[in-house]
Amino acid sequence: MKVAILMSTYNGEKYLQSQIDSIKKQEYKDWNLYIRDDNSSDNTREIIEQNERIDSRIVWINKDEKDNVGVKMSFLKLMDTVNSDFYMFCDQDDIWLPNKVKMSLEYAKRVNSNVPFLLHTNLSTIDSEEKVINNKVHKKKVSDDLSTMLNTNSVTGCTVLFNNSLKEKMLSDYRFVDDMVMHDWWFALCAKTMGKIVYVRTPTILYRIHGGNVVGTDTSLLKRLNKLSDYEKELEHQKHAIRQSKRILKLHSTDMNDDSRRVIETFNKLSGMNFFNRMKTIKKFHFRKNSFLGSLSLVNMYAFNNSHLH
Repeated sequence: MKVAILMSTYNGEKYLQSQIDSIKKQEYKDWNLYIRDDNSSDNTREIIEQNERIDSRIVWINKDEKDNVGVKMSFLKLMDTVNSDFYMFCDQDDIWLPNKVKMSLEYAKRVNSNVPFLLHTNLSTIDSEEKVINNKVHKKKVSDDLSTMLNTNSVTGCTVLFNNSLKEKMLSDYRFVDDMVMHDWWFALCAKTMGKIVYVRTPTILYRIHGGNVVGTDTSLLKRLNKLSDYEKELEHQKHAIRQSKRILKLHSTDMNDDSRRVIETFNKLSGMNFFNRMKTIKKFHFRKNSFLGSLSLVNMYAFNNSHLH
C-alpha cells in the first residue's frame, strides 16, 4: 500500500531537516513525501531541493512557483495533486516516531477501502531543544461524538492518515476553503458523517512547541480563562464553525447517514431558535465543547448573540 505524506512548508529552515530525517527513518518504507512550499523567504526551498536530489521518494511539487496561499489551501493543493492509497498530513517542524506510518496502516487495513476513513492519534510535545514537555497531550479518550465535533476540532492534523475513498468524496471541496475553520477539522467531520473515524491513544509524533504554534497545547486554567475572556474571538470562531457545518451539509448531505444529517441540520438551526428552545436543544443533542469553559462560551454566545450567528 502506497502512502503519500503531504507537507506544506513556510520559512521552516530551523527544524525542517529534522522532520524530513524522521520520515526517512520510518519502519514502513513504501512512502513518498510530497512538499509544497508557500513562498518561503529563508533557506527552506534550498533544503527541499537538496533532499529531493538525494532521495527519489521526496517530491517538490511547486518548485517553479512562488505563490502564497495559506496553510489550508496549501494542504488542499497537495491533496488535489497527488494520488495514493493513503495520505498523511505532515507539519514542517515536528518529529515523527519511527512506527508512525506502520502503526497507522495497521489500523487502516481493518477498514474496507471503499469506506471513507480517517485515523488520528495522540501526540507528545517537545520544546525547541527536543526536550519532552508532555508524554501524552490527551490523557483521556478524545471525543468522536458528532455533536462535540461540530463545535470543537478534536483532530490534530499532523497525526492523521486518511484513505483515497475520503479524498474522492472531497475532490472539489477545496473551492470552499474560506468556509473551513481548518482543513483537518473539515476532513474529520467528513469522515465522521460519511464513513469512519478512529482515534488511537498512542502518540505517533513529537509535536514541537515554539513561537506561535502553541494554540491548543496549553490547557492551564489561566489560559482557558484568558481565551474565554476574548469574547469577540470566541464569537467569530463559533460563527465560522456554523458556516463550516452548513457548507458540509450542502456539499455532502446525500452521502451522510440519517443520524448525522439530523444532528447537523439541528445544529445549523440553533441560532434561529428562541432562548428556551435553544437551551433545550443544546441539552438534548449534547452540543458542547471539550471543556466546561468552552461549553459555557457556546451557551452564552447562542443565548445572547443570536443576531450575530446568521
